[in-house]
Amino acid sequence: MIWILACAELDAPPEDCDPRELLTGEVRAKRVACEEELLPGGEGREGDWLLENAVARFVVRDSYASLTQIGEPGGTLVDAAVPGGTDLLMELLPVGERDPIEIVEGSGYAELRAGDVVYHLDADIPYLHLGTPEPVEGRLVPRPGAGRAGLALRYEGAFLALDADTVADDDGRDPGAPGQLTVTGLRGVTLDPSSLWTEPLEVDTPGLESMAIRVGGRLVDRVPVLEGVASSTVPDGASLDGEAPGCDIDGLQIVTCAGLRLQARDELGAPLPVTVLFRGAEFPLPEGGGLAPLGIASGEVYAWAGPGHGAWRGWYDGRDTEVNIALARAMPAAVEWPAPGALFPTGGLVLAHLAAESAPDADHGRYSRDHYHALYAQGFGAAVAIADGELPVHSRDAHDRIEVQLGSRAGGDTWAWPYSSSTKRSGHGASDVLGFGALDRMALVRGGSSTDRYTIVTPSWVAEALGEAEPWAWSPRPDAVWLDGVNDIDVYTQLLDLWLDIAPVGPATWIRFLGAPSDVAYEAGLRNRQHAAGNGPYIALAEDQSEGGDPVPGRIRIDVAAPAWMGLTTVSLVTSEGTVRHAVPESGYLVFPAPSASWAYARVDGACADPLCTEAAWAVTPPLWLANPG
Repeated sequence: MIWILACAELDAPPEDCDPRELLTGEVRAKRVACEEELLPGGEGREGDWLLENAVARFVVRDSYASLTQIGEPGGTLVDAAVPGGTDLLMELLPVGERDPIEIVEGSGYAELRAGDVVYHLDADIPYLHLGTPEPVEGRLVPRPGAGRAGLALRYEGAFLALDADTVADDDGRDPGAPGQLTVTGLRGVTLDPSSLWTEPLEVDTPGLESMAIRVGGRLVDRVPVLEGVASSTVPDGASLDGEAPGCDIDGLQIVTCAGLRLQARDELGAPLPVTVLFRGAEFPLPEGGGLAPLGIASGEVYAWAGPGHGAWRGWYDGRDTEVNIALARAMPAAVEWPAPGALFPTGGLVLAHLAAESAPDADHGRYSRDHYHALYAQGFGAAVAIADGELPVHSRDAHDRIEVQLGSRAGGDTWAWPYSSSTKRSGHGASDVLGFGALDRMALVRGGSSTDRYTIVTPSWVAEALGEAEPWAWSPRPDAVWLDGVNDIDVYTQLLDLWLDIAPVGPATWIRFLGAPSDVAYEAGLRNRQHAAGNGPYIALAEDQSEGGDPVPGRIRIDVAAPAWMGLTTVSLVTSEGTVRHAVPESGYLVFPAPSASWAYARVDGACADPLCTEAAWAVTPPLWLANPG
């Protein structure tokens, strides 16, 4: 075969605008010269690269910058649709050098060669072939709102199926071979060659929760069954299979089905949301419990309501089982506050998740309502939803009573809230941080030194910022540092040694609040540093008080609380002069002489292990300054 090649350099002059739909047999690659050539709803821009034929259209990002990855070059696929259809892709990021970009055209095909990555499109087929000298791998970032099943997407009348051998899957597996991307239109569903589904399908089989849509045996989407009706469109030639977690199903016929019907309350009889753990899977249940569809397997089963309560362990034998459980509360339901004259002299404790990542975050395509449901079943009562460089898509089920605020995150390491819908205000959501250093990134996401957005930075941000200036010169300064695990605590200690007055927050942050439960009360407790950062235990450090609530000069007190399954072992008083360690007392508190140091914080550690913990239990308090930090 003789290939006829023609190359266009990156700095070639712009081509004429030609927004027509191609005819059968045509295929082309070109620089996008006008807005009319772009895909509706896509992220492509003039100057990006268009690859299209009569049945499929694709846009490749120009090589200077990726769409969703800060600091990465372009050469990534950002748009995919049928002609006249709406884009259904956020970004496909092949690994490899993707610069420079050139056009190669031959007989019946066109290519965009982006460094090591080759995007090859033949005429009249909806397959975009991806190839590199080495095996292709990368990550698929779905468009917010797109239905996702594995590496397949369905969005507004089109579906995109990514060959399983094209990129690494969600577990990071290297597939070891190039593959292809397919985009095609949806024109109804064929249950069999003689049946066309154009109306909502009434499902007579009790217990079905969803329909699995497969094309050529590959799962491309799931359609929920709500009140016996499934409403969707899927590709021609698709097969449809019923699904009910925990059940053995043949087509639409349930063969066997079993589960654990769990009723959960606290020791006072109040209904609790719980999470059931069984054979590595999690089943979040609403307040009072419900059916956990465990199926016909047998084994040890756990139920827990987060770090605020005890846990239950039992045995499931693969048959329908009903269990009533009561989980004892390990945290005080109400806390007396030394607040003379306050309207509400009592408050409480709430568990907050301050980094509830939600679509369109580049790391995943998880819907916010699913995330909130799982968090509520783990004992969280407050959350901050964030996404990288975007405003989180936000929806919540009414039965998940979790207070949520929306925040924005810049560069993956700096985030703040509350969000504002006004683009004239600093907190309006997405921030373009390309080329900004750590301190500029923080100032951008916070909106300057005069704003009241609560701002969190990560240890990686701290390392970068320390290379730019000493902490005394940071303006504005972050409110908190994110501690993802015990290995990050040293960063917090380092900042205190540098006289930066900063609070810690972590994966599970307990907040003492004053008054009635609300997001306003929770944030006030956080700003007043009435909180503990960690992965579950609660710890507090303050000046000791007499029974009348008056401070006792020269004494400080540490209080700890956690359920027994966390296995707390050690309480530490960490100061600028060193660390003093004690065994966790049965009383739950320790009293110390005030140390002769600049600052102090308290830390608690435990031995907690699977299945209720993925790491040992830990928590730290905000600093108690015994000298003025300046």
